[in-house]
Amino acid sequence: LQNINAGQTIGGFVVCGMSNGTNCSDINVGSDDYVLSAVDITDVALPNRGDSLTVTYTFDISTPNA
Repeated sequence: LQNINAGQTIGGFVVCGMSNGTNCSDINVGSDDYVLSAVDITDVALPNRGDSLTVTYTFDISTPNA
């Protein structure tokens, strides 16, 4: 995550693919851009500007019987 202010609360994130641009909010209808998922997380407050939050996200498309 970037550009998070001190004390700002993070309650989720969006996983997206972009053909152009660097931000999921730049998604253009009719382009090759897409939202893969939106993930709600327990609220996390970052106390200091420059702090980081690491999230591990696994997208598993295997079949349950494979």
